[in-house]
Amino acid sequence: MFLLSNPVNKFVSVLILVSELLINSGAFAVPYKNNHVYRSTDTQGRPIIILSGNSSTQWLIKYLSQEKPVTFYVNACGLIKINNRNKKIRRLSIGNTEINLSTLPINPVPKCDREISPFSVNNTSNFITHNGVIYIANAGESLMPVDGTVQHFIERRITPNSCGFAVFRAPFNKTRFPGSFEWNNNTYQVGSLVVAPEPPRCTKGLIHIPPGY
Repeated sequence: MFLLSNPVNKFVSVLILVSELLINSGAFAVPYKNNHVYRSTDTQGRPIIILSGNSSTQWLIKYLSQEKPVTFYVNACGLIKINNRNKKIRRLSIGNTEINLSTLPINPVPKCDREISPFSVNNTSNFITHNGVIYIANAGESLMPVDGTVQHFIERRITPNSCGFAVFRAPFNKTRFPGSFEWNNNTYQVGSLVVAPEPPRCTKGLIHIPPGY
């Protein structure tokens, strides 16, 4: 059902079956000023994002993790080896240099003779193997640590409620969102989303919409 709140009278209610609302409104049930994705805060003052759409499907949200500091080690042959077989690493920096993973050539691992510096074959550029292992060359002295950072690709599934919208809660310490995320084949910049002073609520199939929507 559908519940409208009036700022003059505390609650002037119009009740409509949710099923009728979803059929009549198509994919989007509770937009804010014609925006189907928007920011707000929950009852505890924490940031949330409202996604409004078809309540019959589970939704997939994609975004990058927070930047994580990592200490890598250069092996005896002068390479840093980074396991990325699941292809979850999307951003990688070694020292102060960001590595563009999408441009790395696919090469076999070169043979290495520790008596010859650094390789017995000529391959001193960054590359990736066919099974996703990343090799970084010229990053430092052999057997020495090198500081870097990584960001992983995250897929998160959320289920919309019976009123046709879902609440995407801040994934980083419950207080911070990534700079952007993907949903429904669109990319959204979090800082550019409109802000609703109060989010809608769904209680036992009733949509409670605050004034101003």
